[in-house]
Amino acid sequence: MTFSRDSDKLIYDGILTYFENEFSYEPIRGSDYTIMLGCSYLGLDISINTNRIINITGYCSKHTWIPKALVLPDDIVVGAVRFNSDEELLRGLGEYLFEEIPIYYDKTTNWCCITKNLDVKSDENIEFARNCILSLSKGKFVALWLNPEYKD
Repeated sequence: MTFSRDSDKLIYDGILTYFENEFSYEPIRGSDYTIMLGCSYLGLDISINTNRIINITGYCSKHTWIPKALVLPDDIVVGAVRFNSDEELLRGLGEYLFEEIPIYYDKTTNWCCITKNLDVKSDENIEFARNCILSLSKGKFVALWLNPEYKD
């Protein structure tokens, strides 16, 4: 399972929203296939028509987030992200990327970073939706950076 940048445009320029009273990210739009990240029920939603990430959705309790000063990657490019799979994506199904993965949260900037290891360097950082950055190393997941609007 790999990811790649396949255009130079944001797929969504709206606002990613995290509802603190529901511990969840609001879906931007409907999806066909979900890659669960392994942190609660947070997922990258994929369109089976384009194989592009179109959404961040799901339950993700803020109580499990680890406070940490975070430094965003400085070489961020804008573009759509394609999910590359050898298998056909079927509507309504999904898969797990990790069994568990920590979420780091910077209280000063409100950025979250979902990663197995904050020290792993990425070779590509793609902002596929406003304040949603996927960090990759040779096409493999390194981190997901999110800076949603927080609402009660």
